[in-house]
Amino acid sequence: MDYSVRVQRGGGYALIADGYILYLHQRGVNSLTDYKFYCFNGEVKYLYVSKGLEDHETARISFLNPDWTFAPFNRNDYKPFDKLPPKPESFELMKNFAAKLAAGTKFMRVDLYEINHKIYFSEYTFAPCCGMMPFDRPEYDKELGDLLKIN
Repeated sequence: MDYSVRVQRGGGYALIADGYILYLHQRGVNSLTDYKFYCFNGEVKYLYVSKGLEDHETARISFLNPDWTFAPFNRNDYKPFDKLPPKPESFELMKNFAAKLAAGTKFMRVDLYEINHKIYFSEYTFAPCCGMMPFDRPEYDKELGDLLKIN
């Protein structure tokens, strides 16, 4: 399966090896939960949690506040979680890692996983969805943009 098209929808992911997905599956990891931390000036302001991205119909993505409550907006291209997803055991440590990785940047999204009680780094990006992420409650496009302080 080409995860660059089916899951990530980005050509930059074409080099992801199917063997790694098989490796995780053989160890009982059938579906990964992504934790994507939106850091502005080295501080986590929001994150989103995604699960089930291998099937768009059943996938769920919700934005959360750093205190693990629902944020007042979502993506409009995925269904949100019906109820708050379980908080990972390492959540506070994950927030600290994300903030440290983003230190010294105006904006960085840091993507992490928690697998079998361990934190794994996925990637970081300076332009999620090439800046074209559709929001449910479009006014939050401006609100997030206002968090970006460019001197």
